[in-house]
Amino acid sequence: MASGRVLDAKQFLGGADNVINIELLPEQTQSFTYSFGANVSAYSFNADFSCVNVDLLTYNVADGAPNYASSNVTGYFANIDGSGGSKVSVANAYIDTSDVNNGNVTFTIPPNRYPASGFITPNARTNIVLTIAEFTWSDGSTPARVDSHRYAIVERFSPDRLPGDPTANTNPANFTSIVST
Repeated sequence: MASGRVLDAKQFLGGADNVINIELLPEQTQSFTYSFGANVSAYSFNADFSCVNVDLLTYNVADGAPNYASSNVTGYFANIDGSGGSKVSVANAYIDTSDVNNGNVTFTIPPNRYPASGFITPNARTNIVLTIAEFTWSDGSTPARVDSHRYAIVERFSPDRLPGDPTANTNPANFTSIVST
């Protein structure tokens, strides 16, 4: 259990049953199609994401899945949309609602979630950039029923990125620590 203001990664993510873990290069995208089984044209769909730093990341030997049992969220990165906050709303272009009458909606995790100028450590097991993306839907009833899926995206180093410690003061991605000293 984390002490002070630092959340362990499991607390931040909401538990293993509430999140889909994937690893992507920052410029990659991945799509997920949701089949609701009925017309969902009255539903509303939204998505957003934020980038945080995780101090340590290990992997489950049996299945290779990330294991956040010993991980702590130590801070966050300024968002890439320039609004100054730590959360970025996803453009509607990444939520395909063209087949809502048949109950199908496709959410695409957008590229460039972490600033292109930001540091990423190659082959990192410490100071990991983790993007948390959330896809949310509401059924339009009163009161509205809202549900969501969260994606924990381990941002991996690619040759297009600058190698370095993402928590360094010199990182152009503007890391803000939440660890009190």
